[in-house]
Amino acid sequence: MVAAQRVLTAYLDASRESTQDLAALDTLSACGDGGQPYFPTTILAGYSLLPPEFRGDTVIGRAEVVTVAEQDIDRRATNRFMARQRVRSDVLEWDVYADDSGHWVICNGLRFGYRGVDSLTTWRPEGASYESARHLVDSIVEARR
Repeated sequence: MVAAQRVLTAYLDASRESTQDLAALDTLSACGDGGQPYFPTTILAGYSLLPPEFRGDTVIGRAEVVTVAEQDIDRRATNRFMARQRVRSDVLEWDVYADDSGHWVICNGLRFGYRGVDSLTTWRPEGASYESARHLVDSIVEARR
């Protein structure tokens, strides 16, 4: 259980927008998609681990997360994105299990990260941007210290 919690902590640390580490995420996750983009996605600012539980050979890892924006594909315009800046708190779950080589990995559950560029993204509310969302991340990280 402790090893599973450590892996979930490492996964969430690597997922936070201010410390995002795509190489670490690739090693920690085992969802079989090769790190391909996924939508919708959110920008993670912070988290607090909650007690996990066992289900067979899987640990259900839980955390209360704070996100500052969500992004999705713009269904009305080709090769464009929509993003909404907002602060939101949710309780989320991930499956944590030992793979064939005995390493604990993450699968199933929300993944995080900004996958666009502002020139291709329409932000709401007016005036919001990736830069302002990152500022919110930094503010939340600082407030949690």
